Amino acid sequence: MFKFSITSILNAFCFLLVWFGLVLLVCACTFPLYEDMDVLLAWWRYPGWGILLILTVLTCKRWKVSPSMGFPLTWKKVLTVVGLSLAYWVVSFVISRWSLLQTGTLYFAVGITNKNILFVIESLVLAPFIEEFAFRGTMLEYLRRTNGVIISVLWSSALFSLYHMTLSQFLPTFFCGILLGFIYLKMKSIWYAVLAHFIYNLTCFFIWVK
Repeated sequence: MFKFSITSILNAFCFLLVWFGLVLLVCACTFPLYEDMDVLLAWWRYPGWGILLILTVLTCKRWKVSPSMGFPLTWKKVLTVVGLSLAYWVVSFVISRWSLLQTGTLYFAVGITNKNILFVIESLVLAPFIEEFAFRGTMLEYLRRTNGVIISVLWSSALFSLYHMTLSQFLPTFFCGILLGFIYLKMKSIWYAVLAHFIYNLTCFFIWVK
């Protein structure tokens, strides 16, 4: 359960470093196309999604891992995932009360001003699908080979939290990663983790978007 491999731990960390480096490179090359830094900060996430998806596919082949697909889905497990996701939202709301920014804005509300279609796509489609295949379907599966379950879930959750690059979101995202890792391993299907991620983001979208 607590088996530990420094090599796989470092390899997983390098996955995140490579993604970060490529995103920085793309931002540096495309910066002249933007009007100012604020526009760049608002748009960098979209090439970031593409880089993460490509990197995940290439890493799956290199590490020779594949996510558990677990078809068909069952209504009992779907309802369990829905319940866990909503329960976690309540917990994350309490945690967020201790993660206020200096402006007093709750962590999930940062940068959200209206119900635009790009935000809907990012939060409800790209994030659940790409992030779950990257951090649970690829990274967690790889870590499980040489590490105990607890170490694998904690480390993949920590990297998942670092990936979001927002200090105020670190703890809520870390615990969310633990829940998603638990759902993935317990349900033996990446689609339950995608569903949980979708429900959590959907709930936050309707609660926080003004």
